[in-house]
Amino acid sequence: MNVSQAVTSTEGSVAAINALTAGSDLWVIDNNPNLSLWHTIDFATCSLLTENNLHKKTETLAELTQILEATRLETKLKYNPSAFVLLGTSNHFRNKWILVYTQTQPEQIAIEIEKLEGTLNFSSLRLFSDSQPILKQLKARPTASRLTISFIENT
Repeated sequence: MNVSQAVTSTEGSVAAINALTAGSDLWVIDNNPNLSLWHTIDFATCSLLTENNLHKKTETLAELTQILEATRLETKLKYNPSAFVLLGTSNHFRNKWILVYTQTQPEQIAIEIEKLEGTLNFSSLRLFSDSQPILKQLKARPTASRLTISFIENT
């Protein structure tokens, strides 16, 4: 990425060199080491993104699934729980969290952001991945008017 690229926001434009500075509570990034800022973020967070990739994801045990079905208990998991990982990064950046997603559709990402917005009560987010489809989904949601959204294109 060169310095002439910019981070565009619903409230203006920020130079790409300032992409990792304050201005957004939640950063959203694809779990893709080929993205231009992925390694920079990983290095600054002491390899949290890499550790997330190496961490073995646990599957729901067959016995637990049988119990849930037998008792007709509802679970809150609608998507693959490993599709999203929320990292607390206030010690590494001037933000609060990074939401890392893996192989997820833009609509699912928007739903997760909307759910987190209700839980974490943040007012701003920055998209570090292919942002146009996600941005389109976010703008179609009722919560869009409450959020300040900035994004950087990784071309």
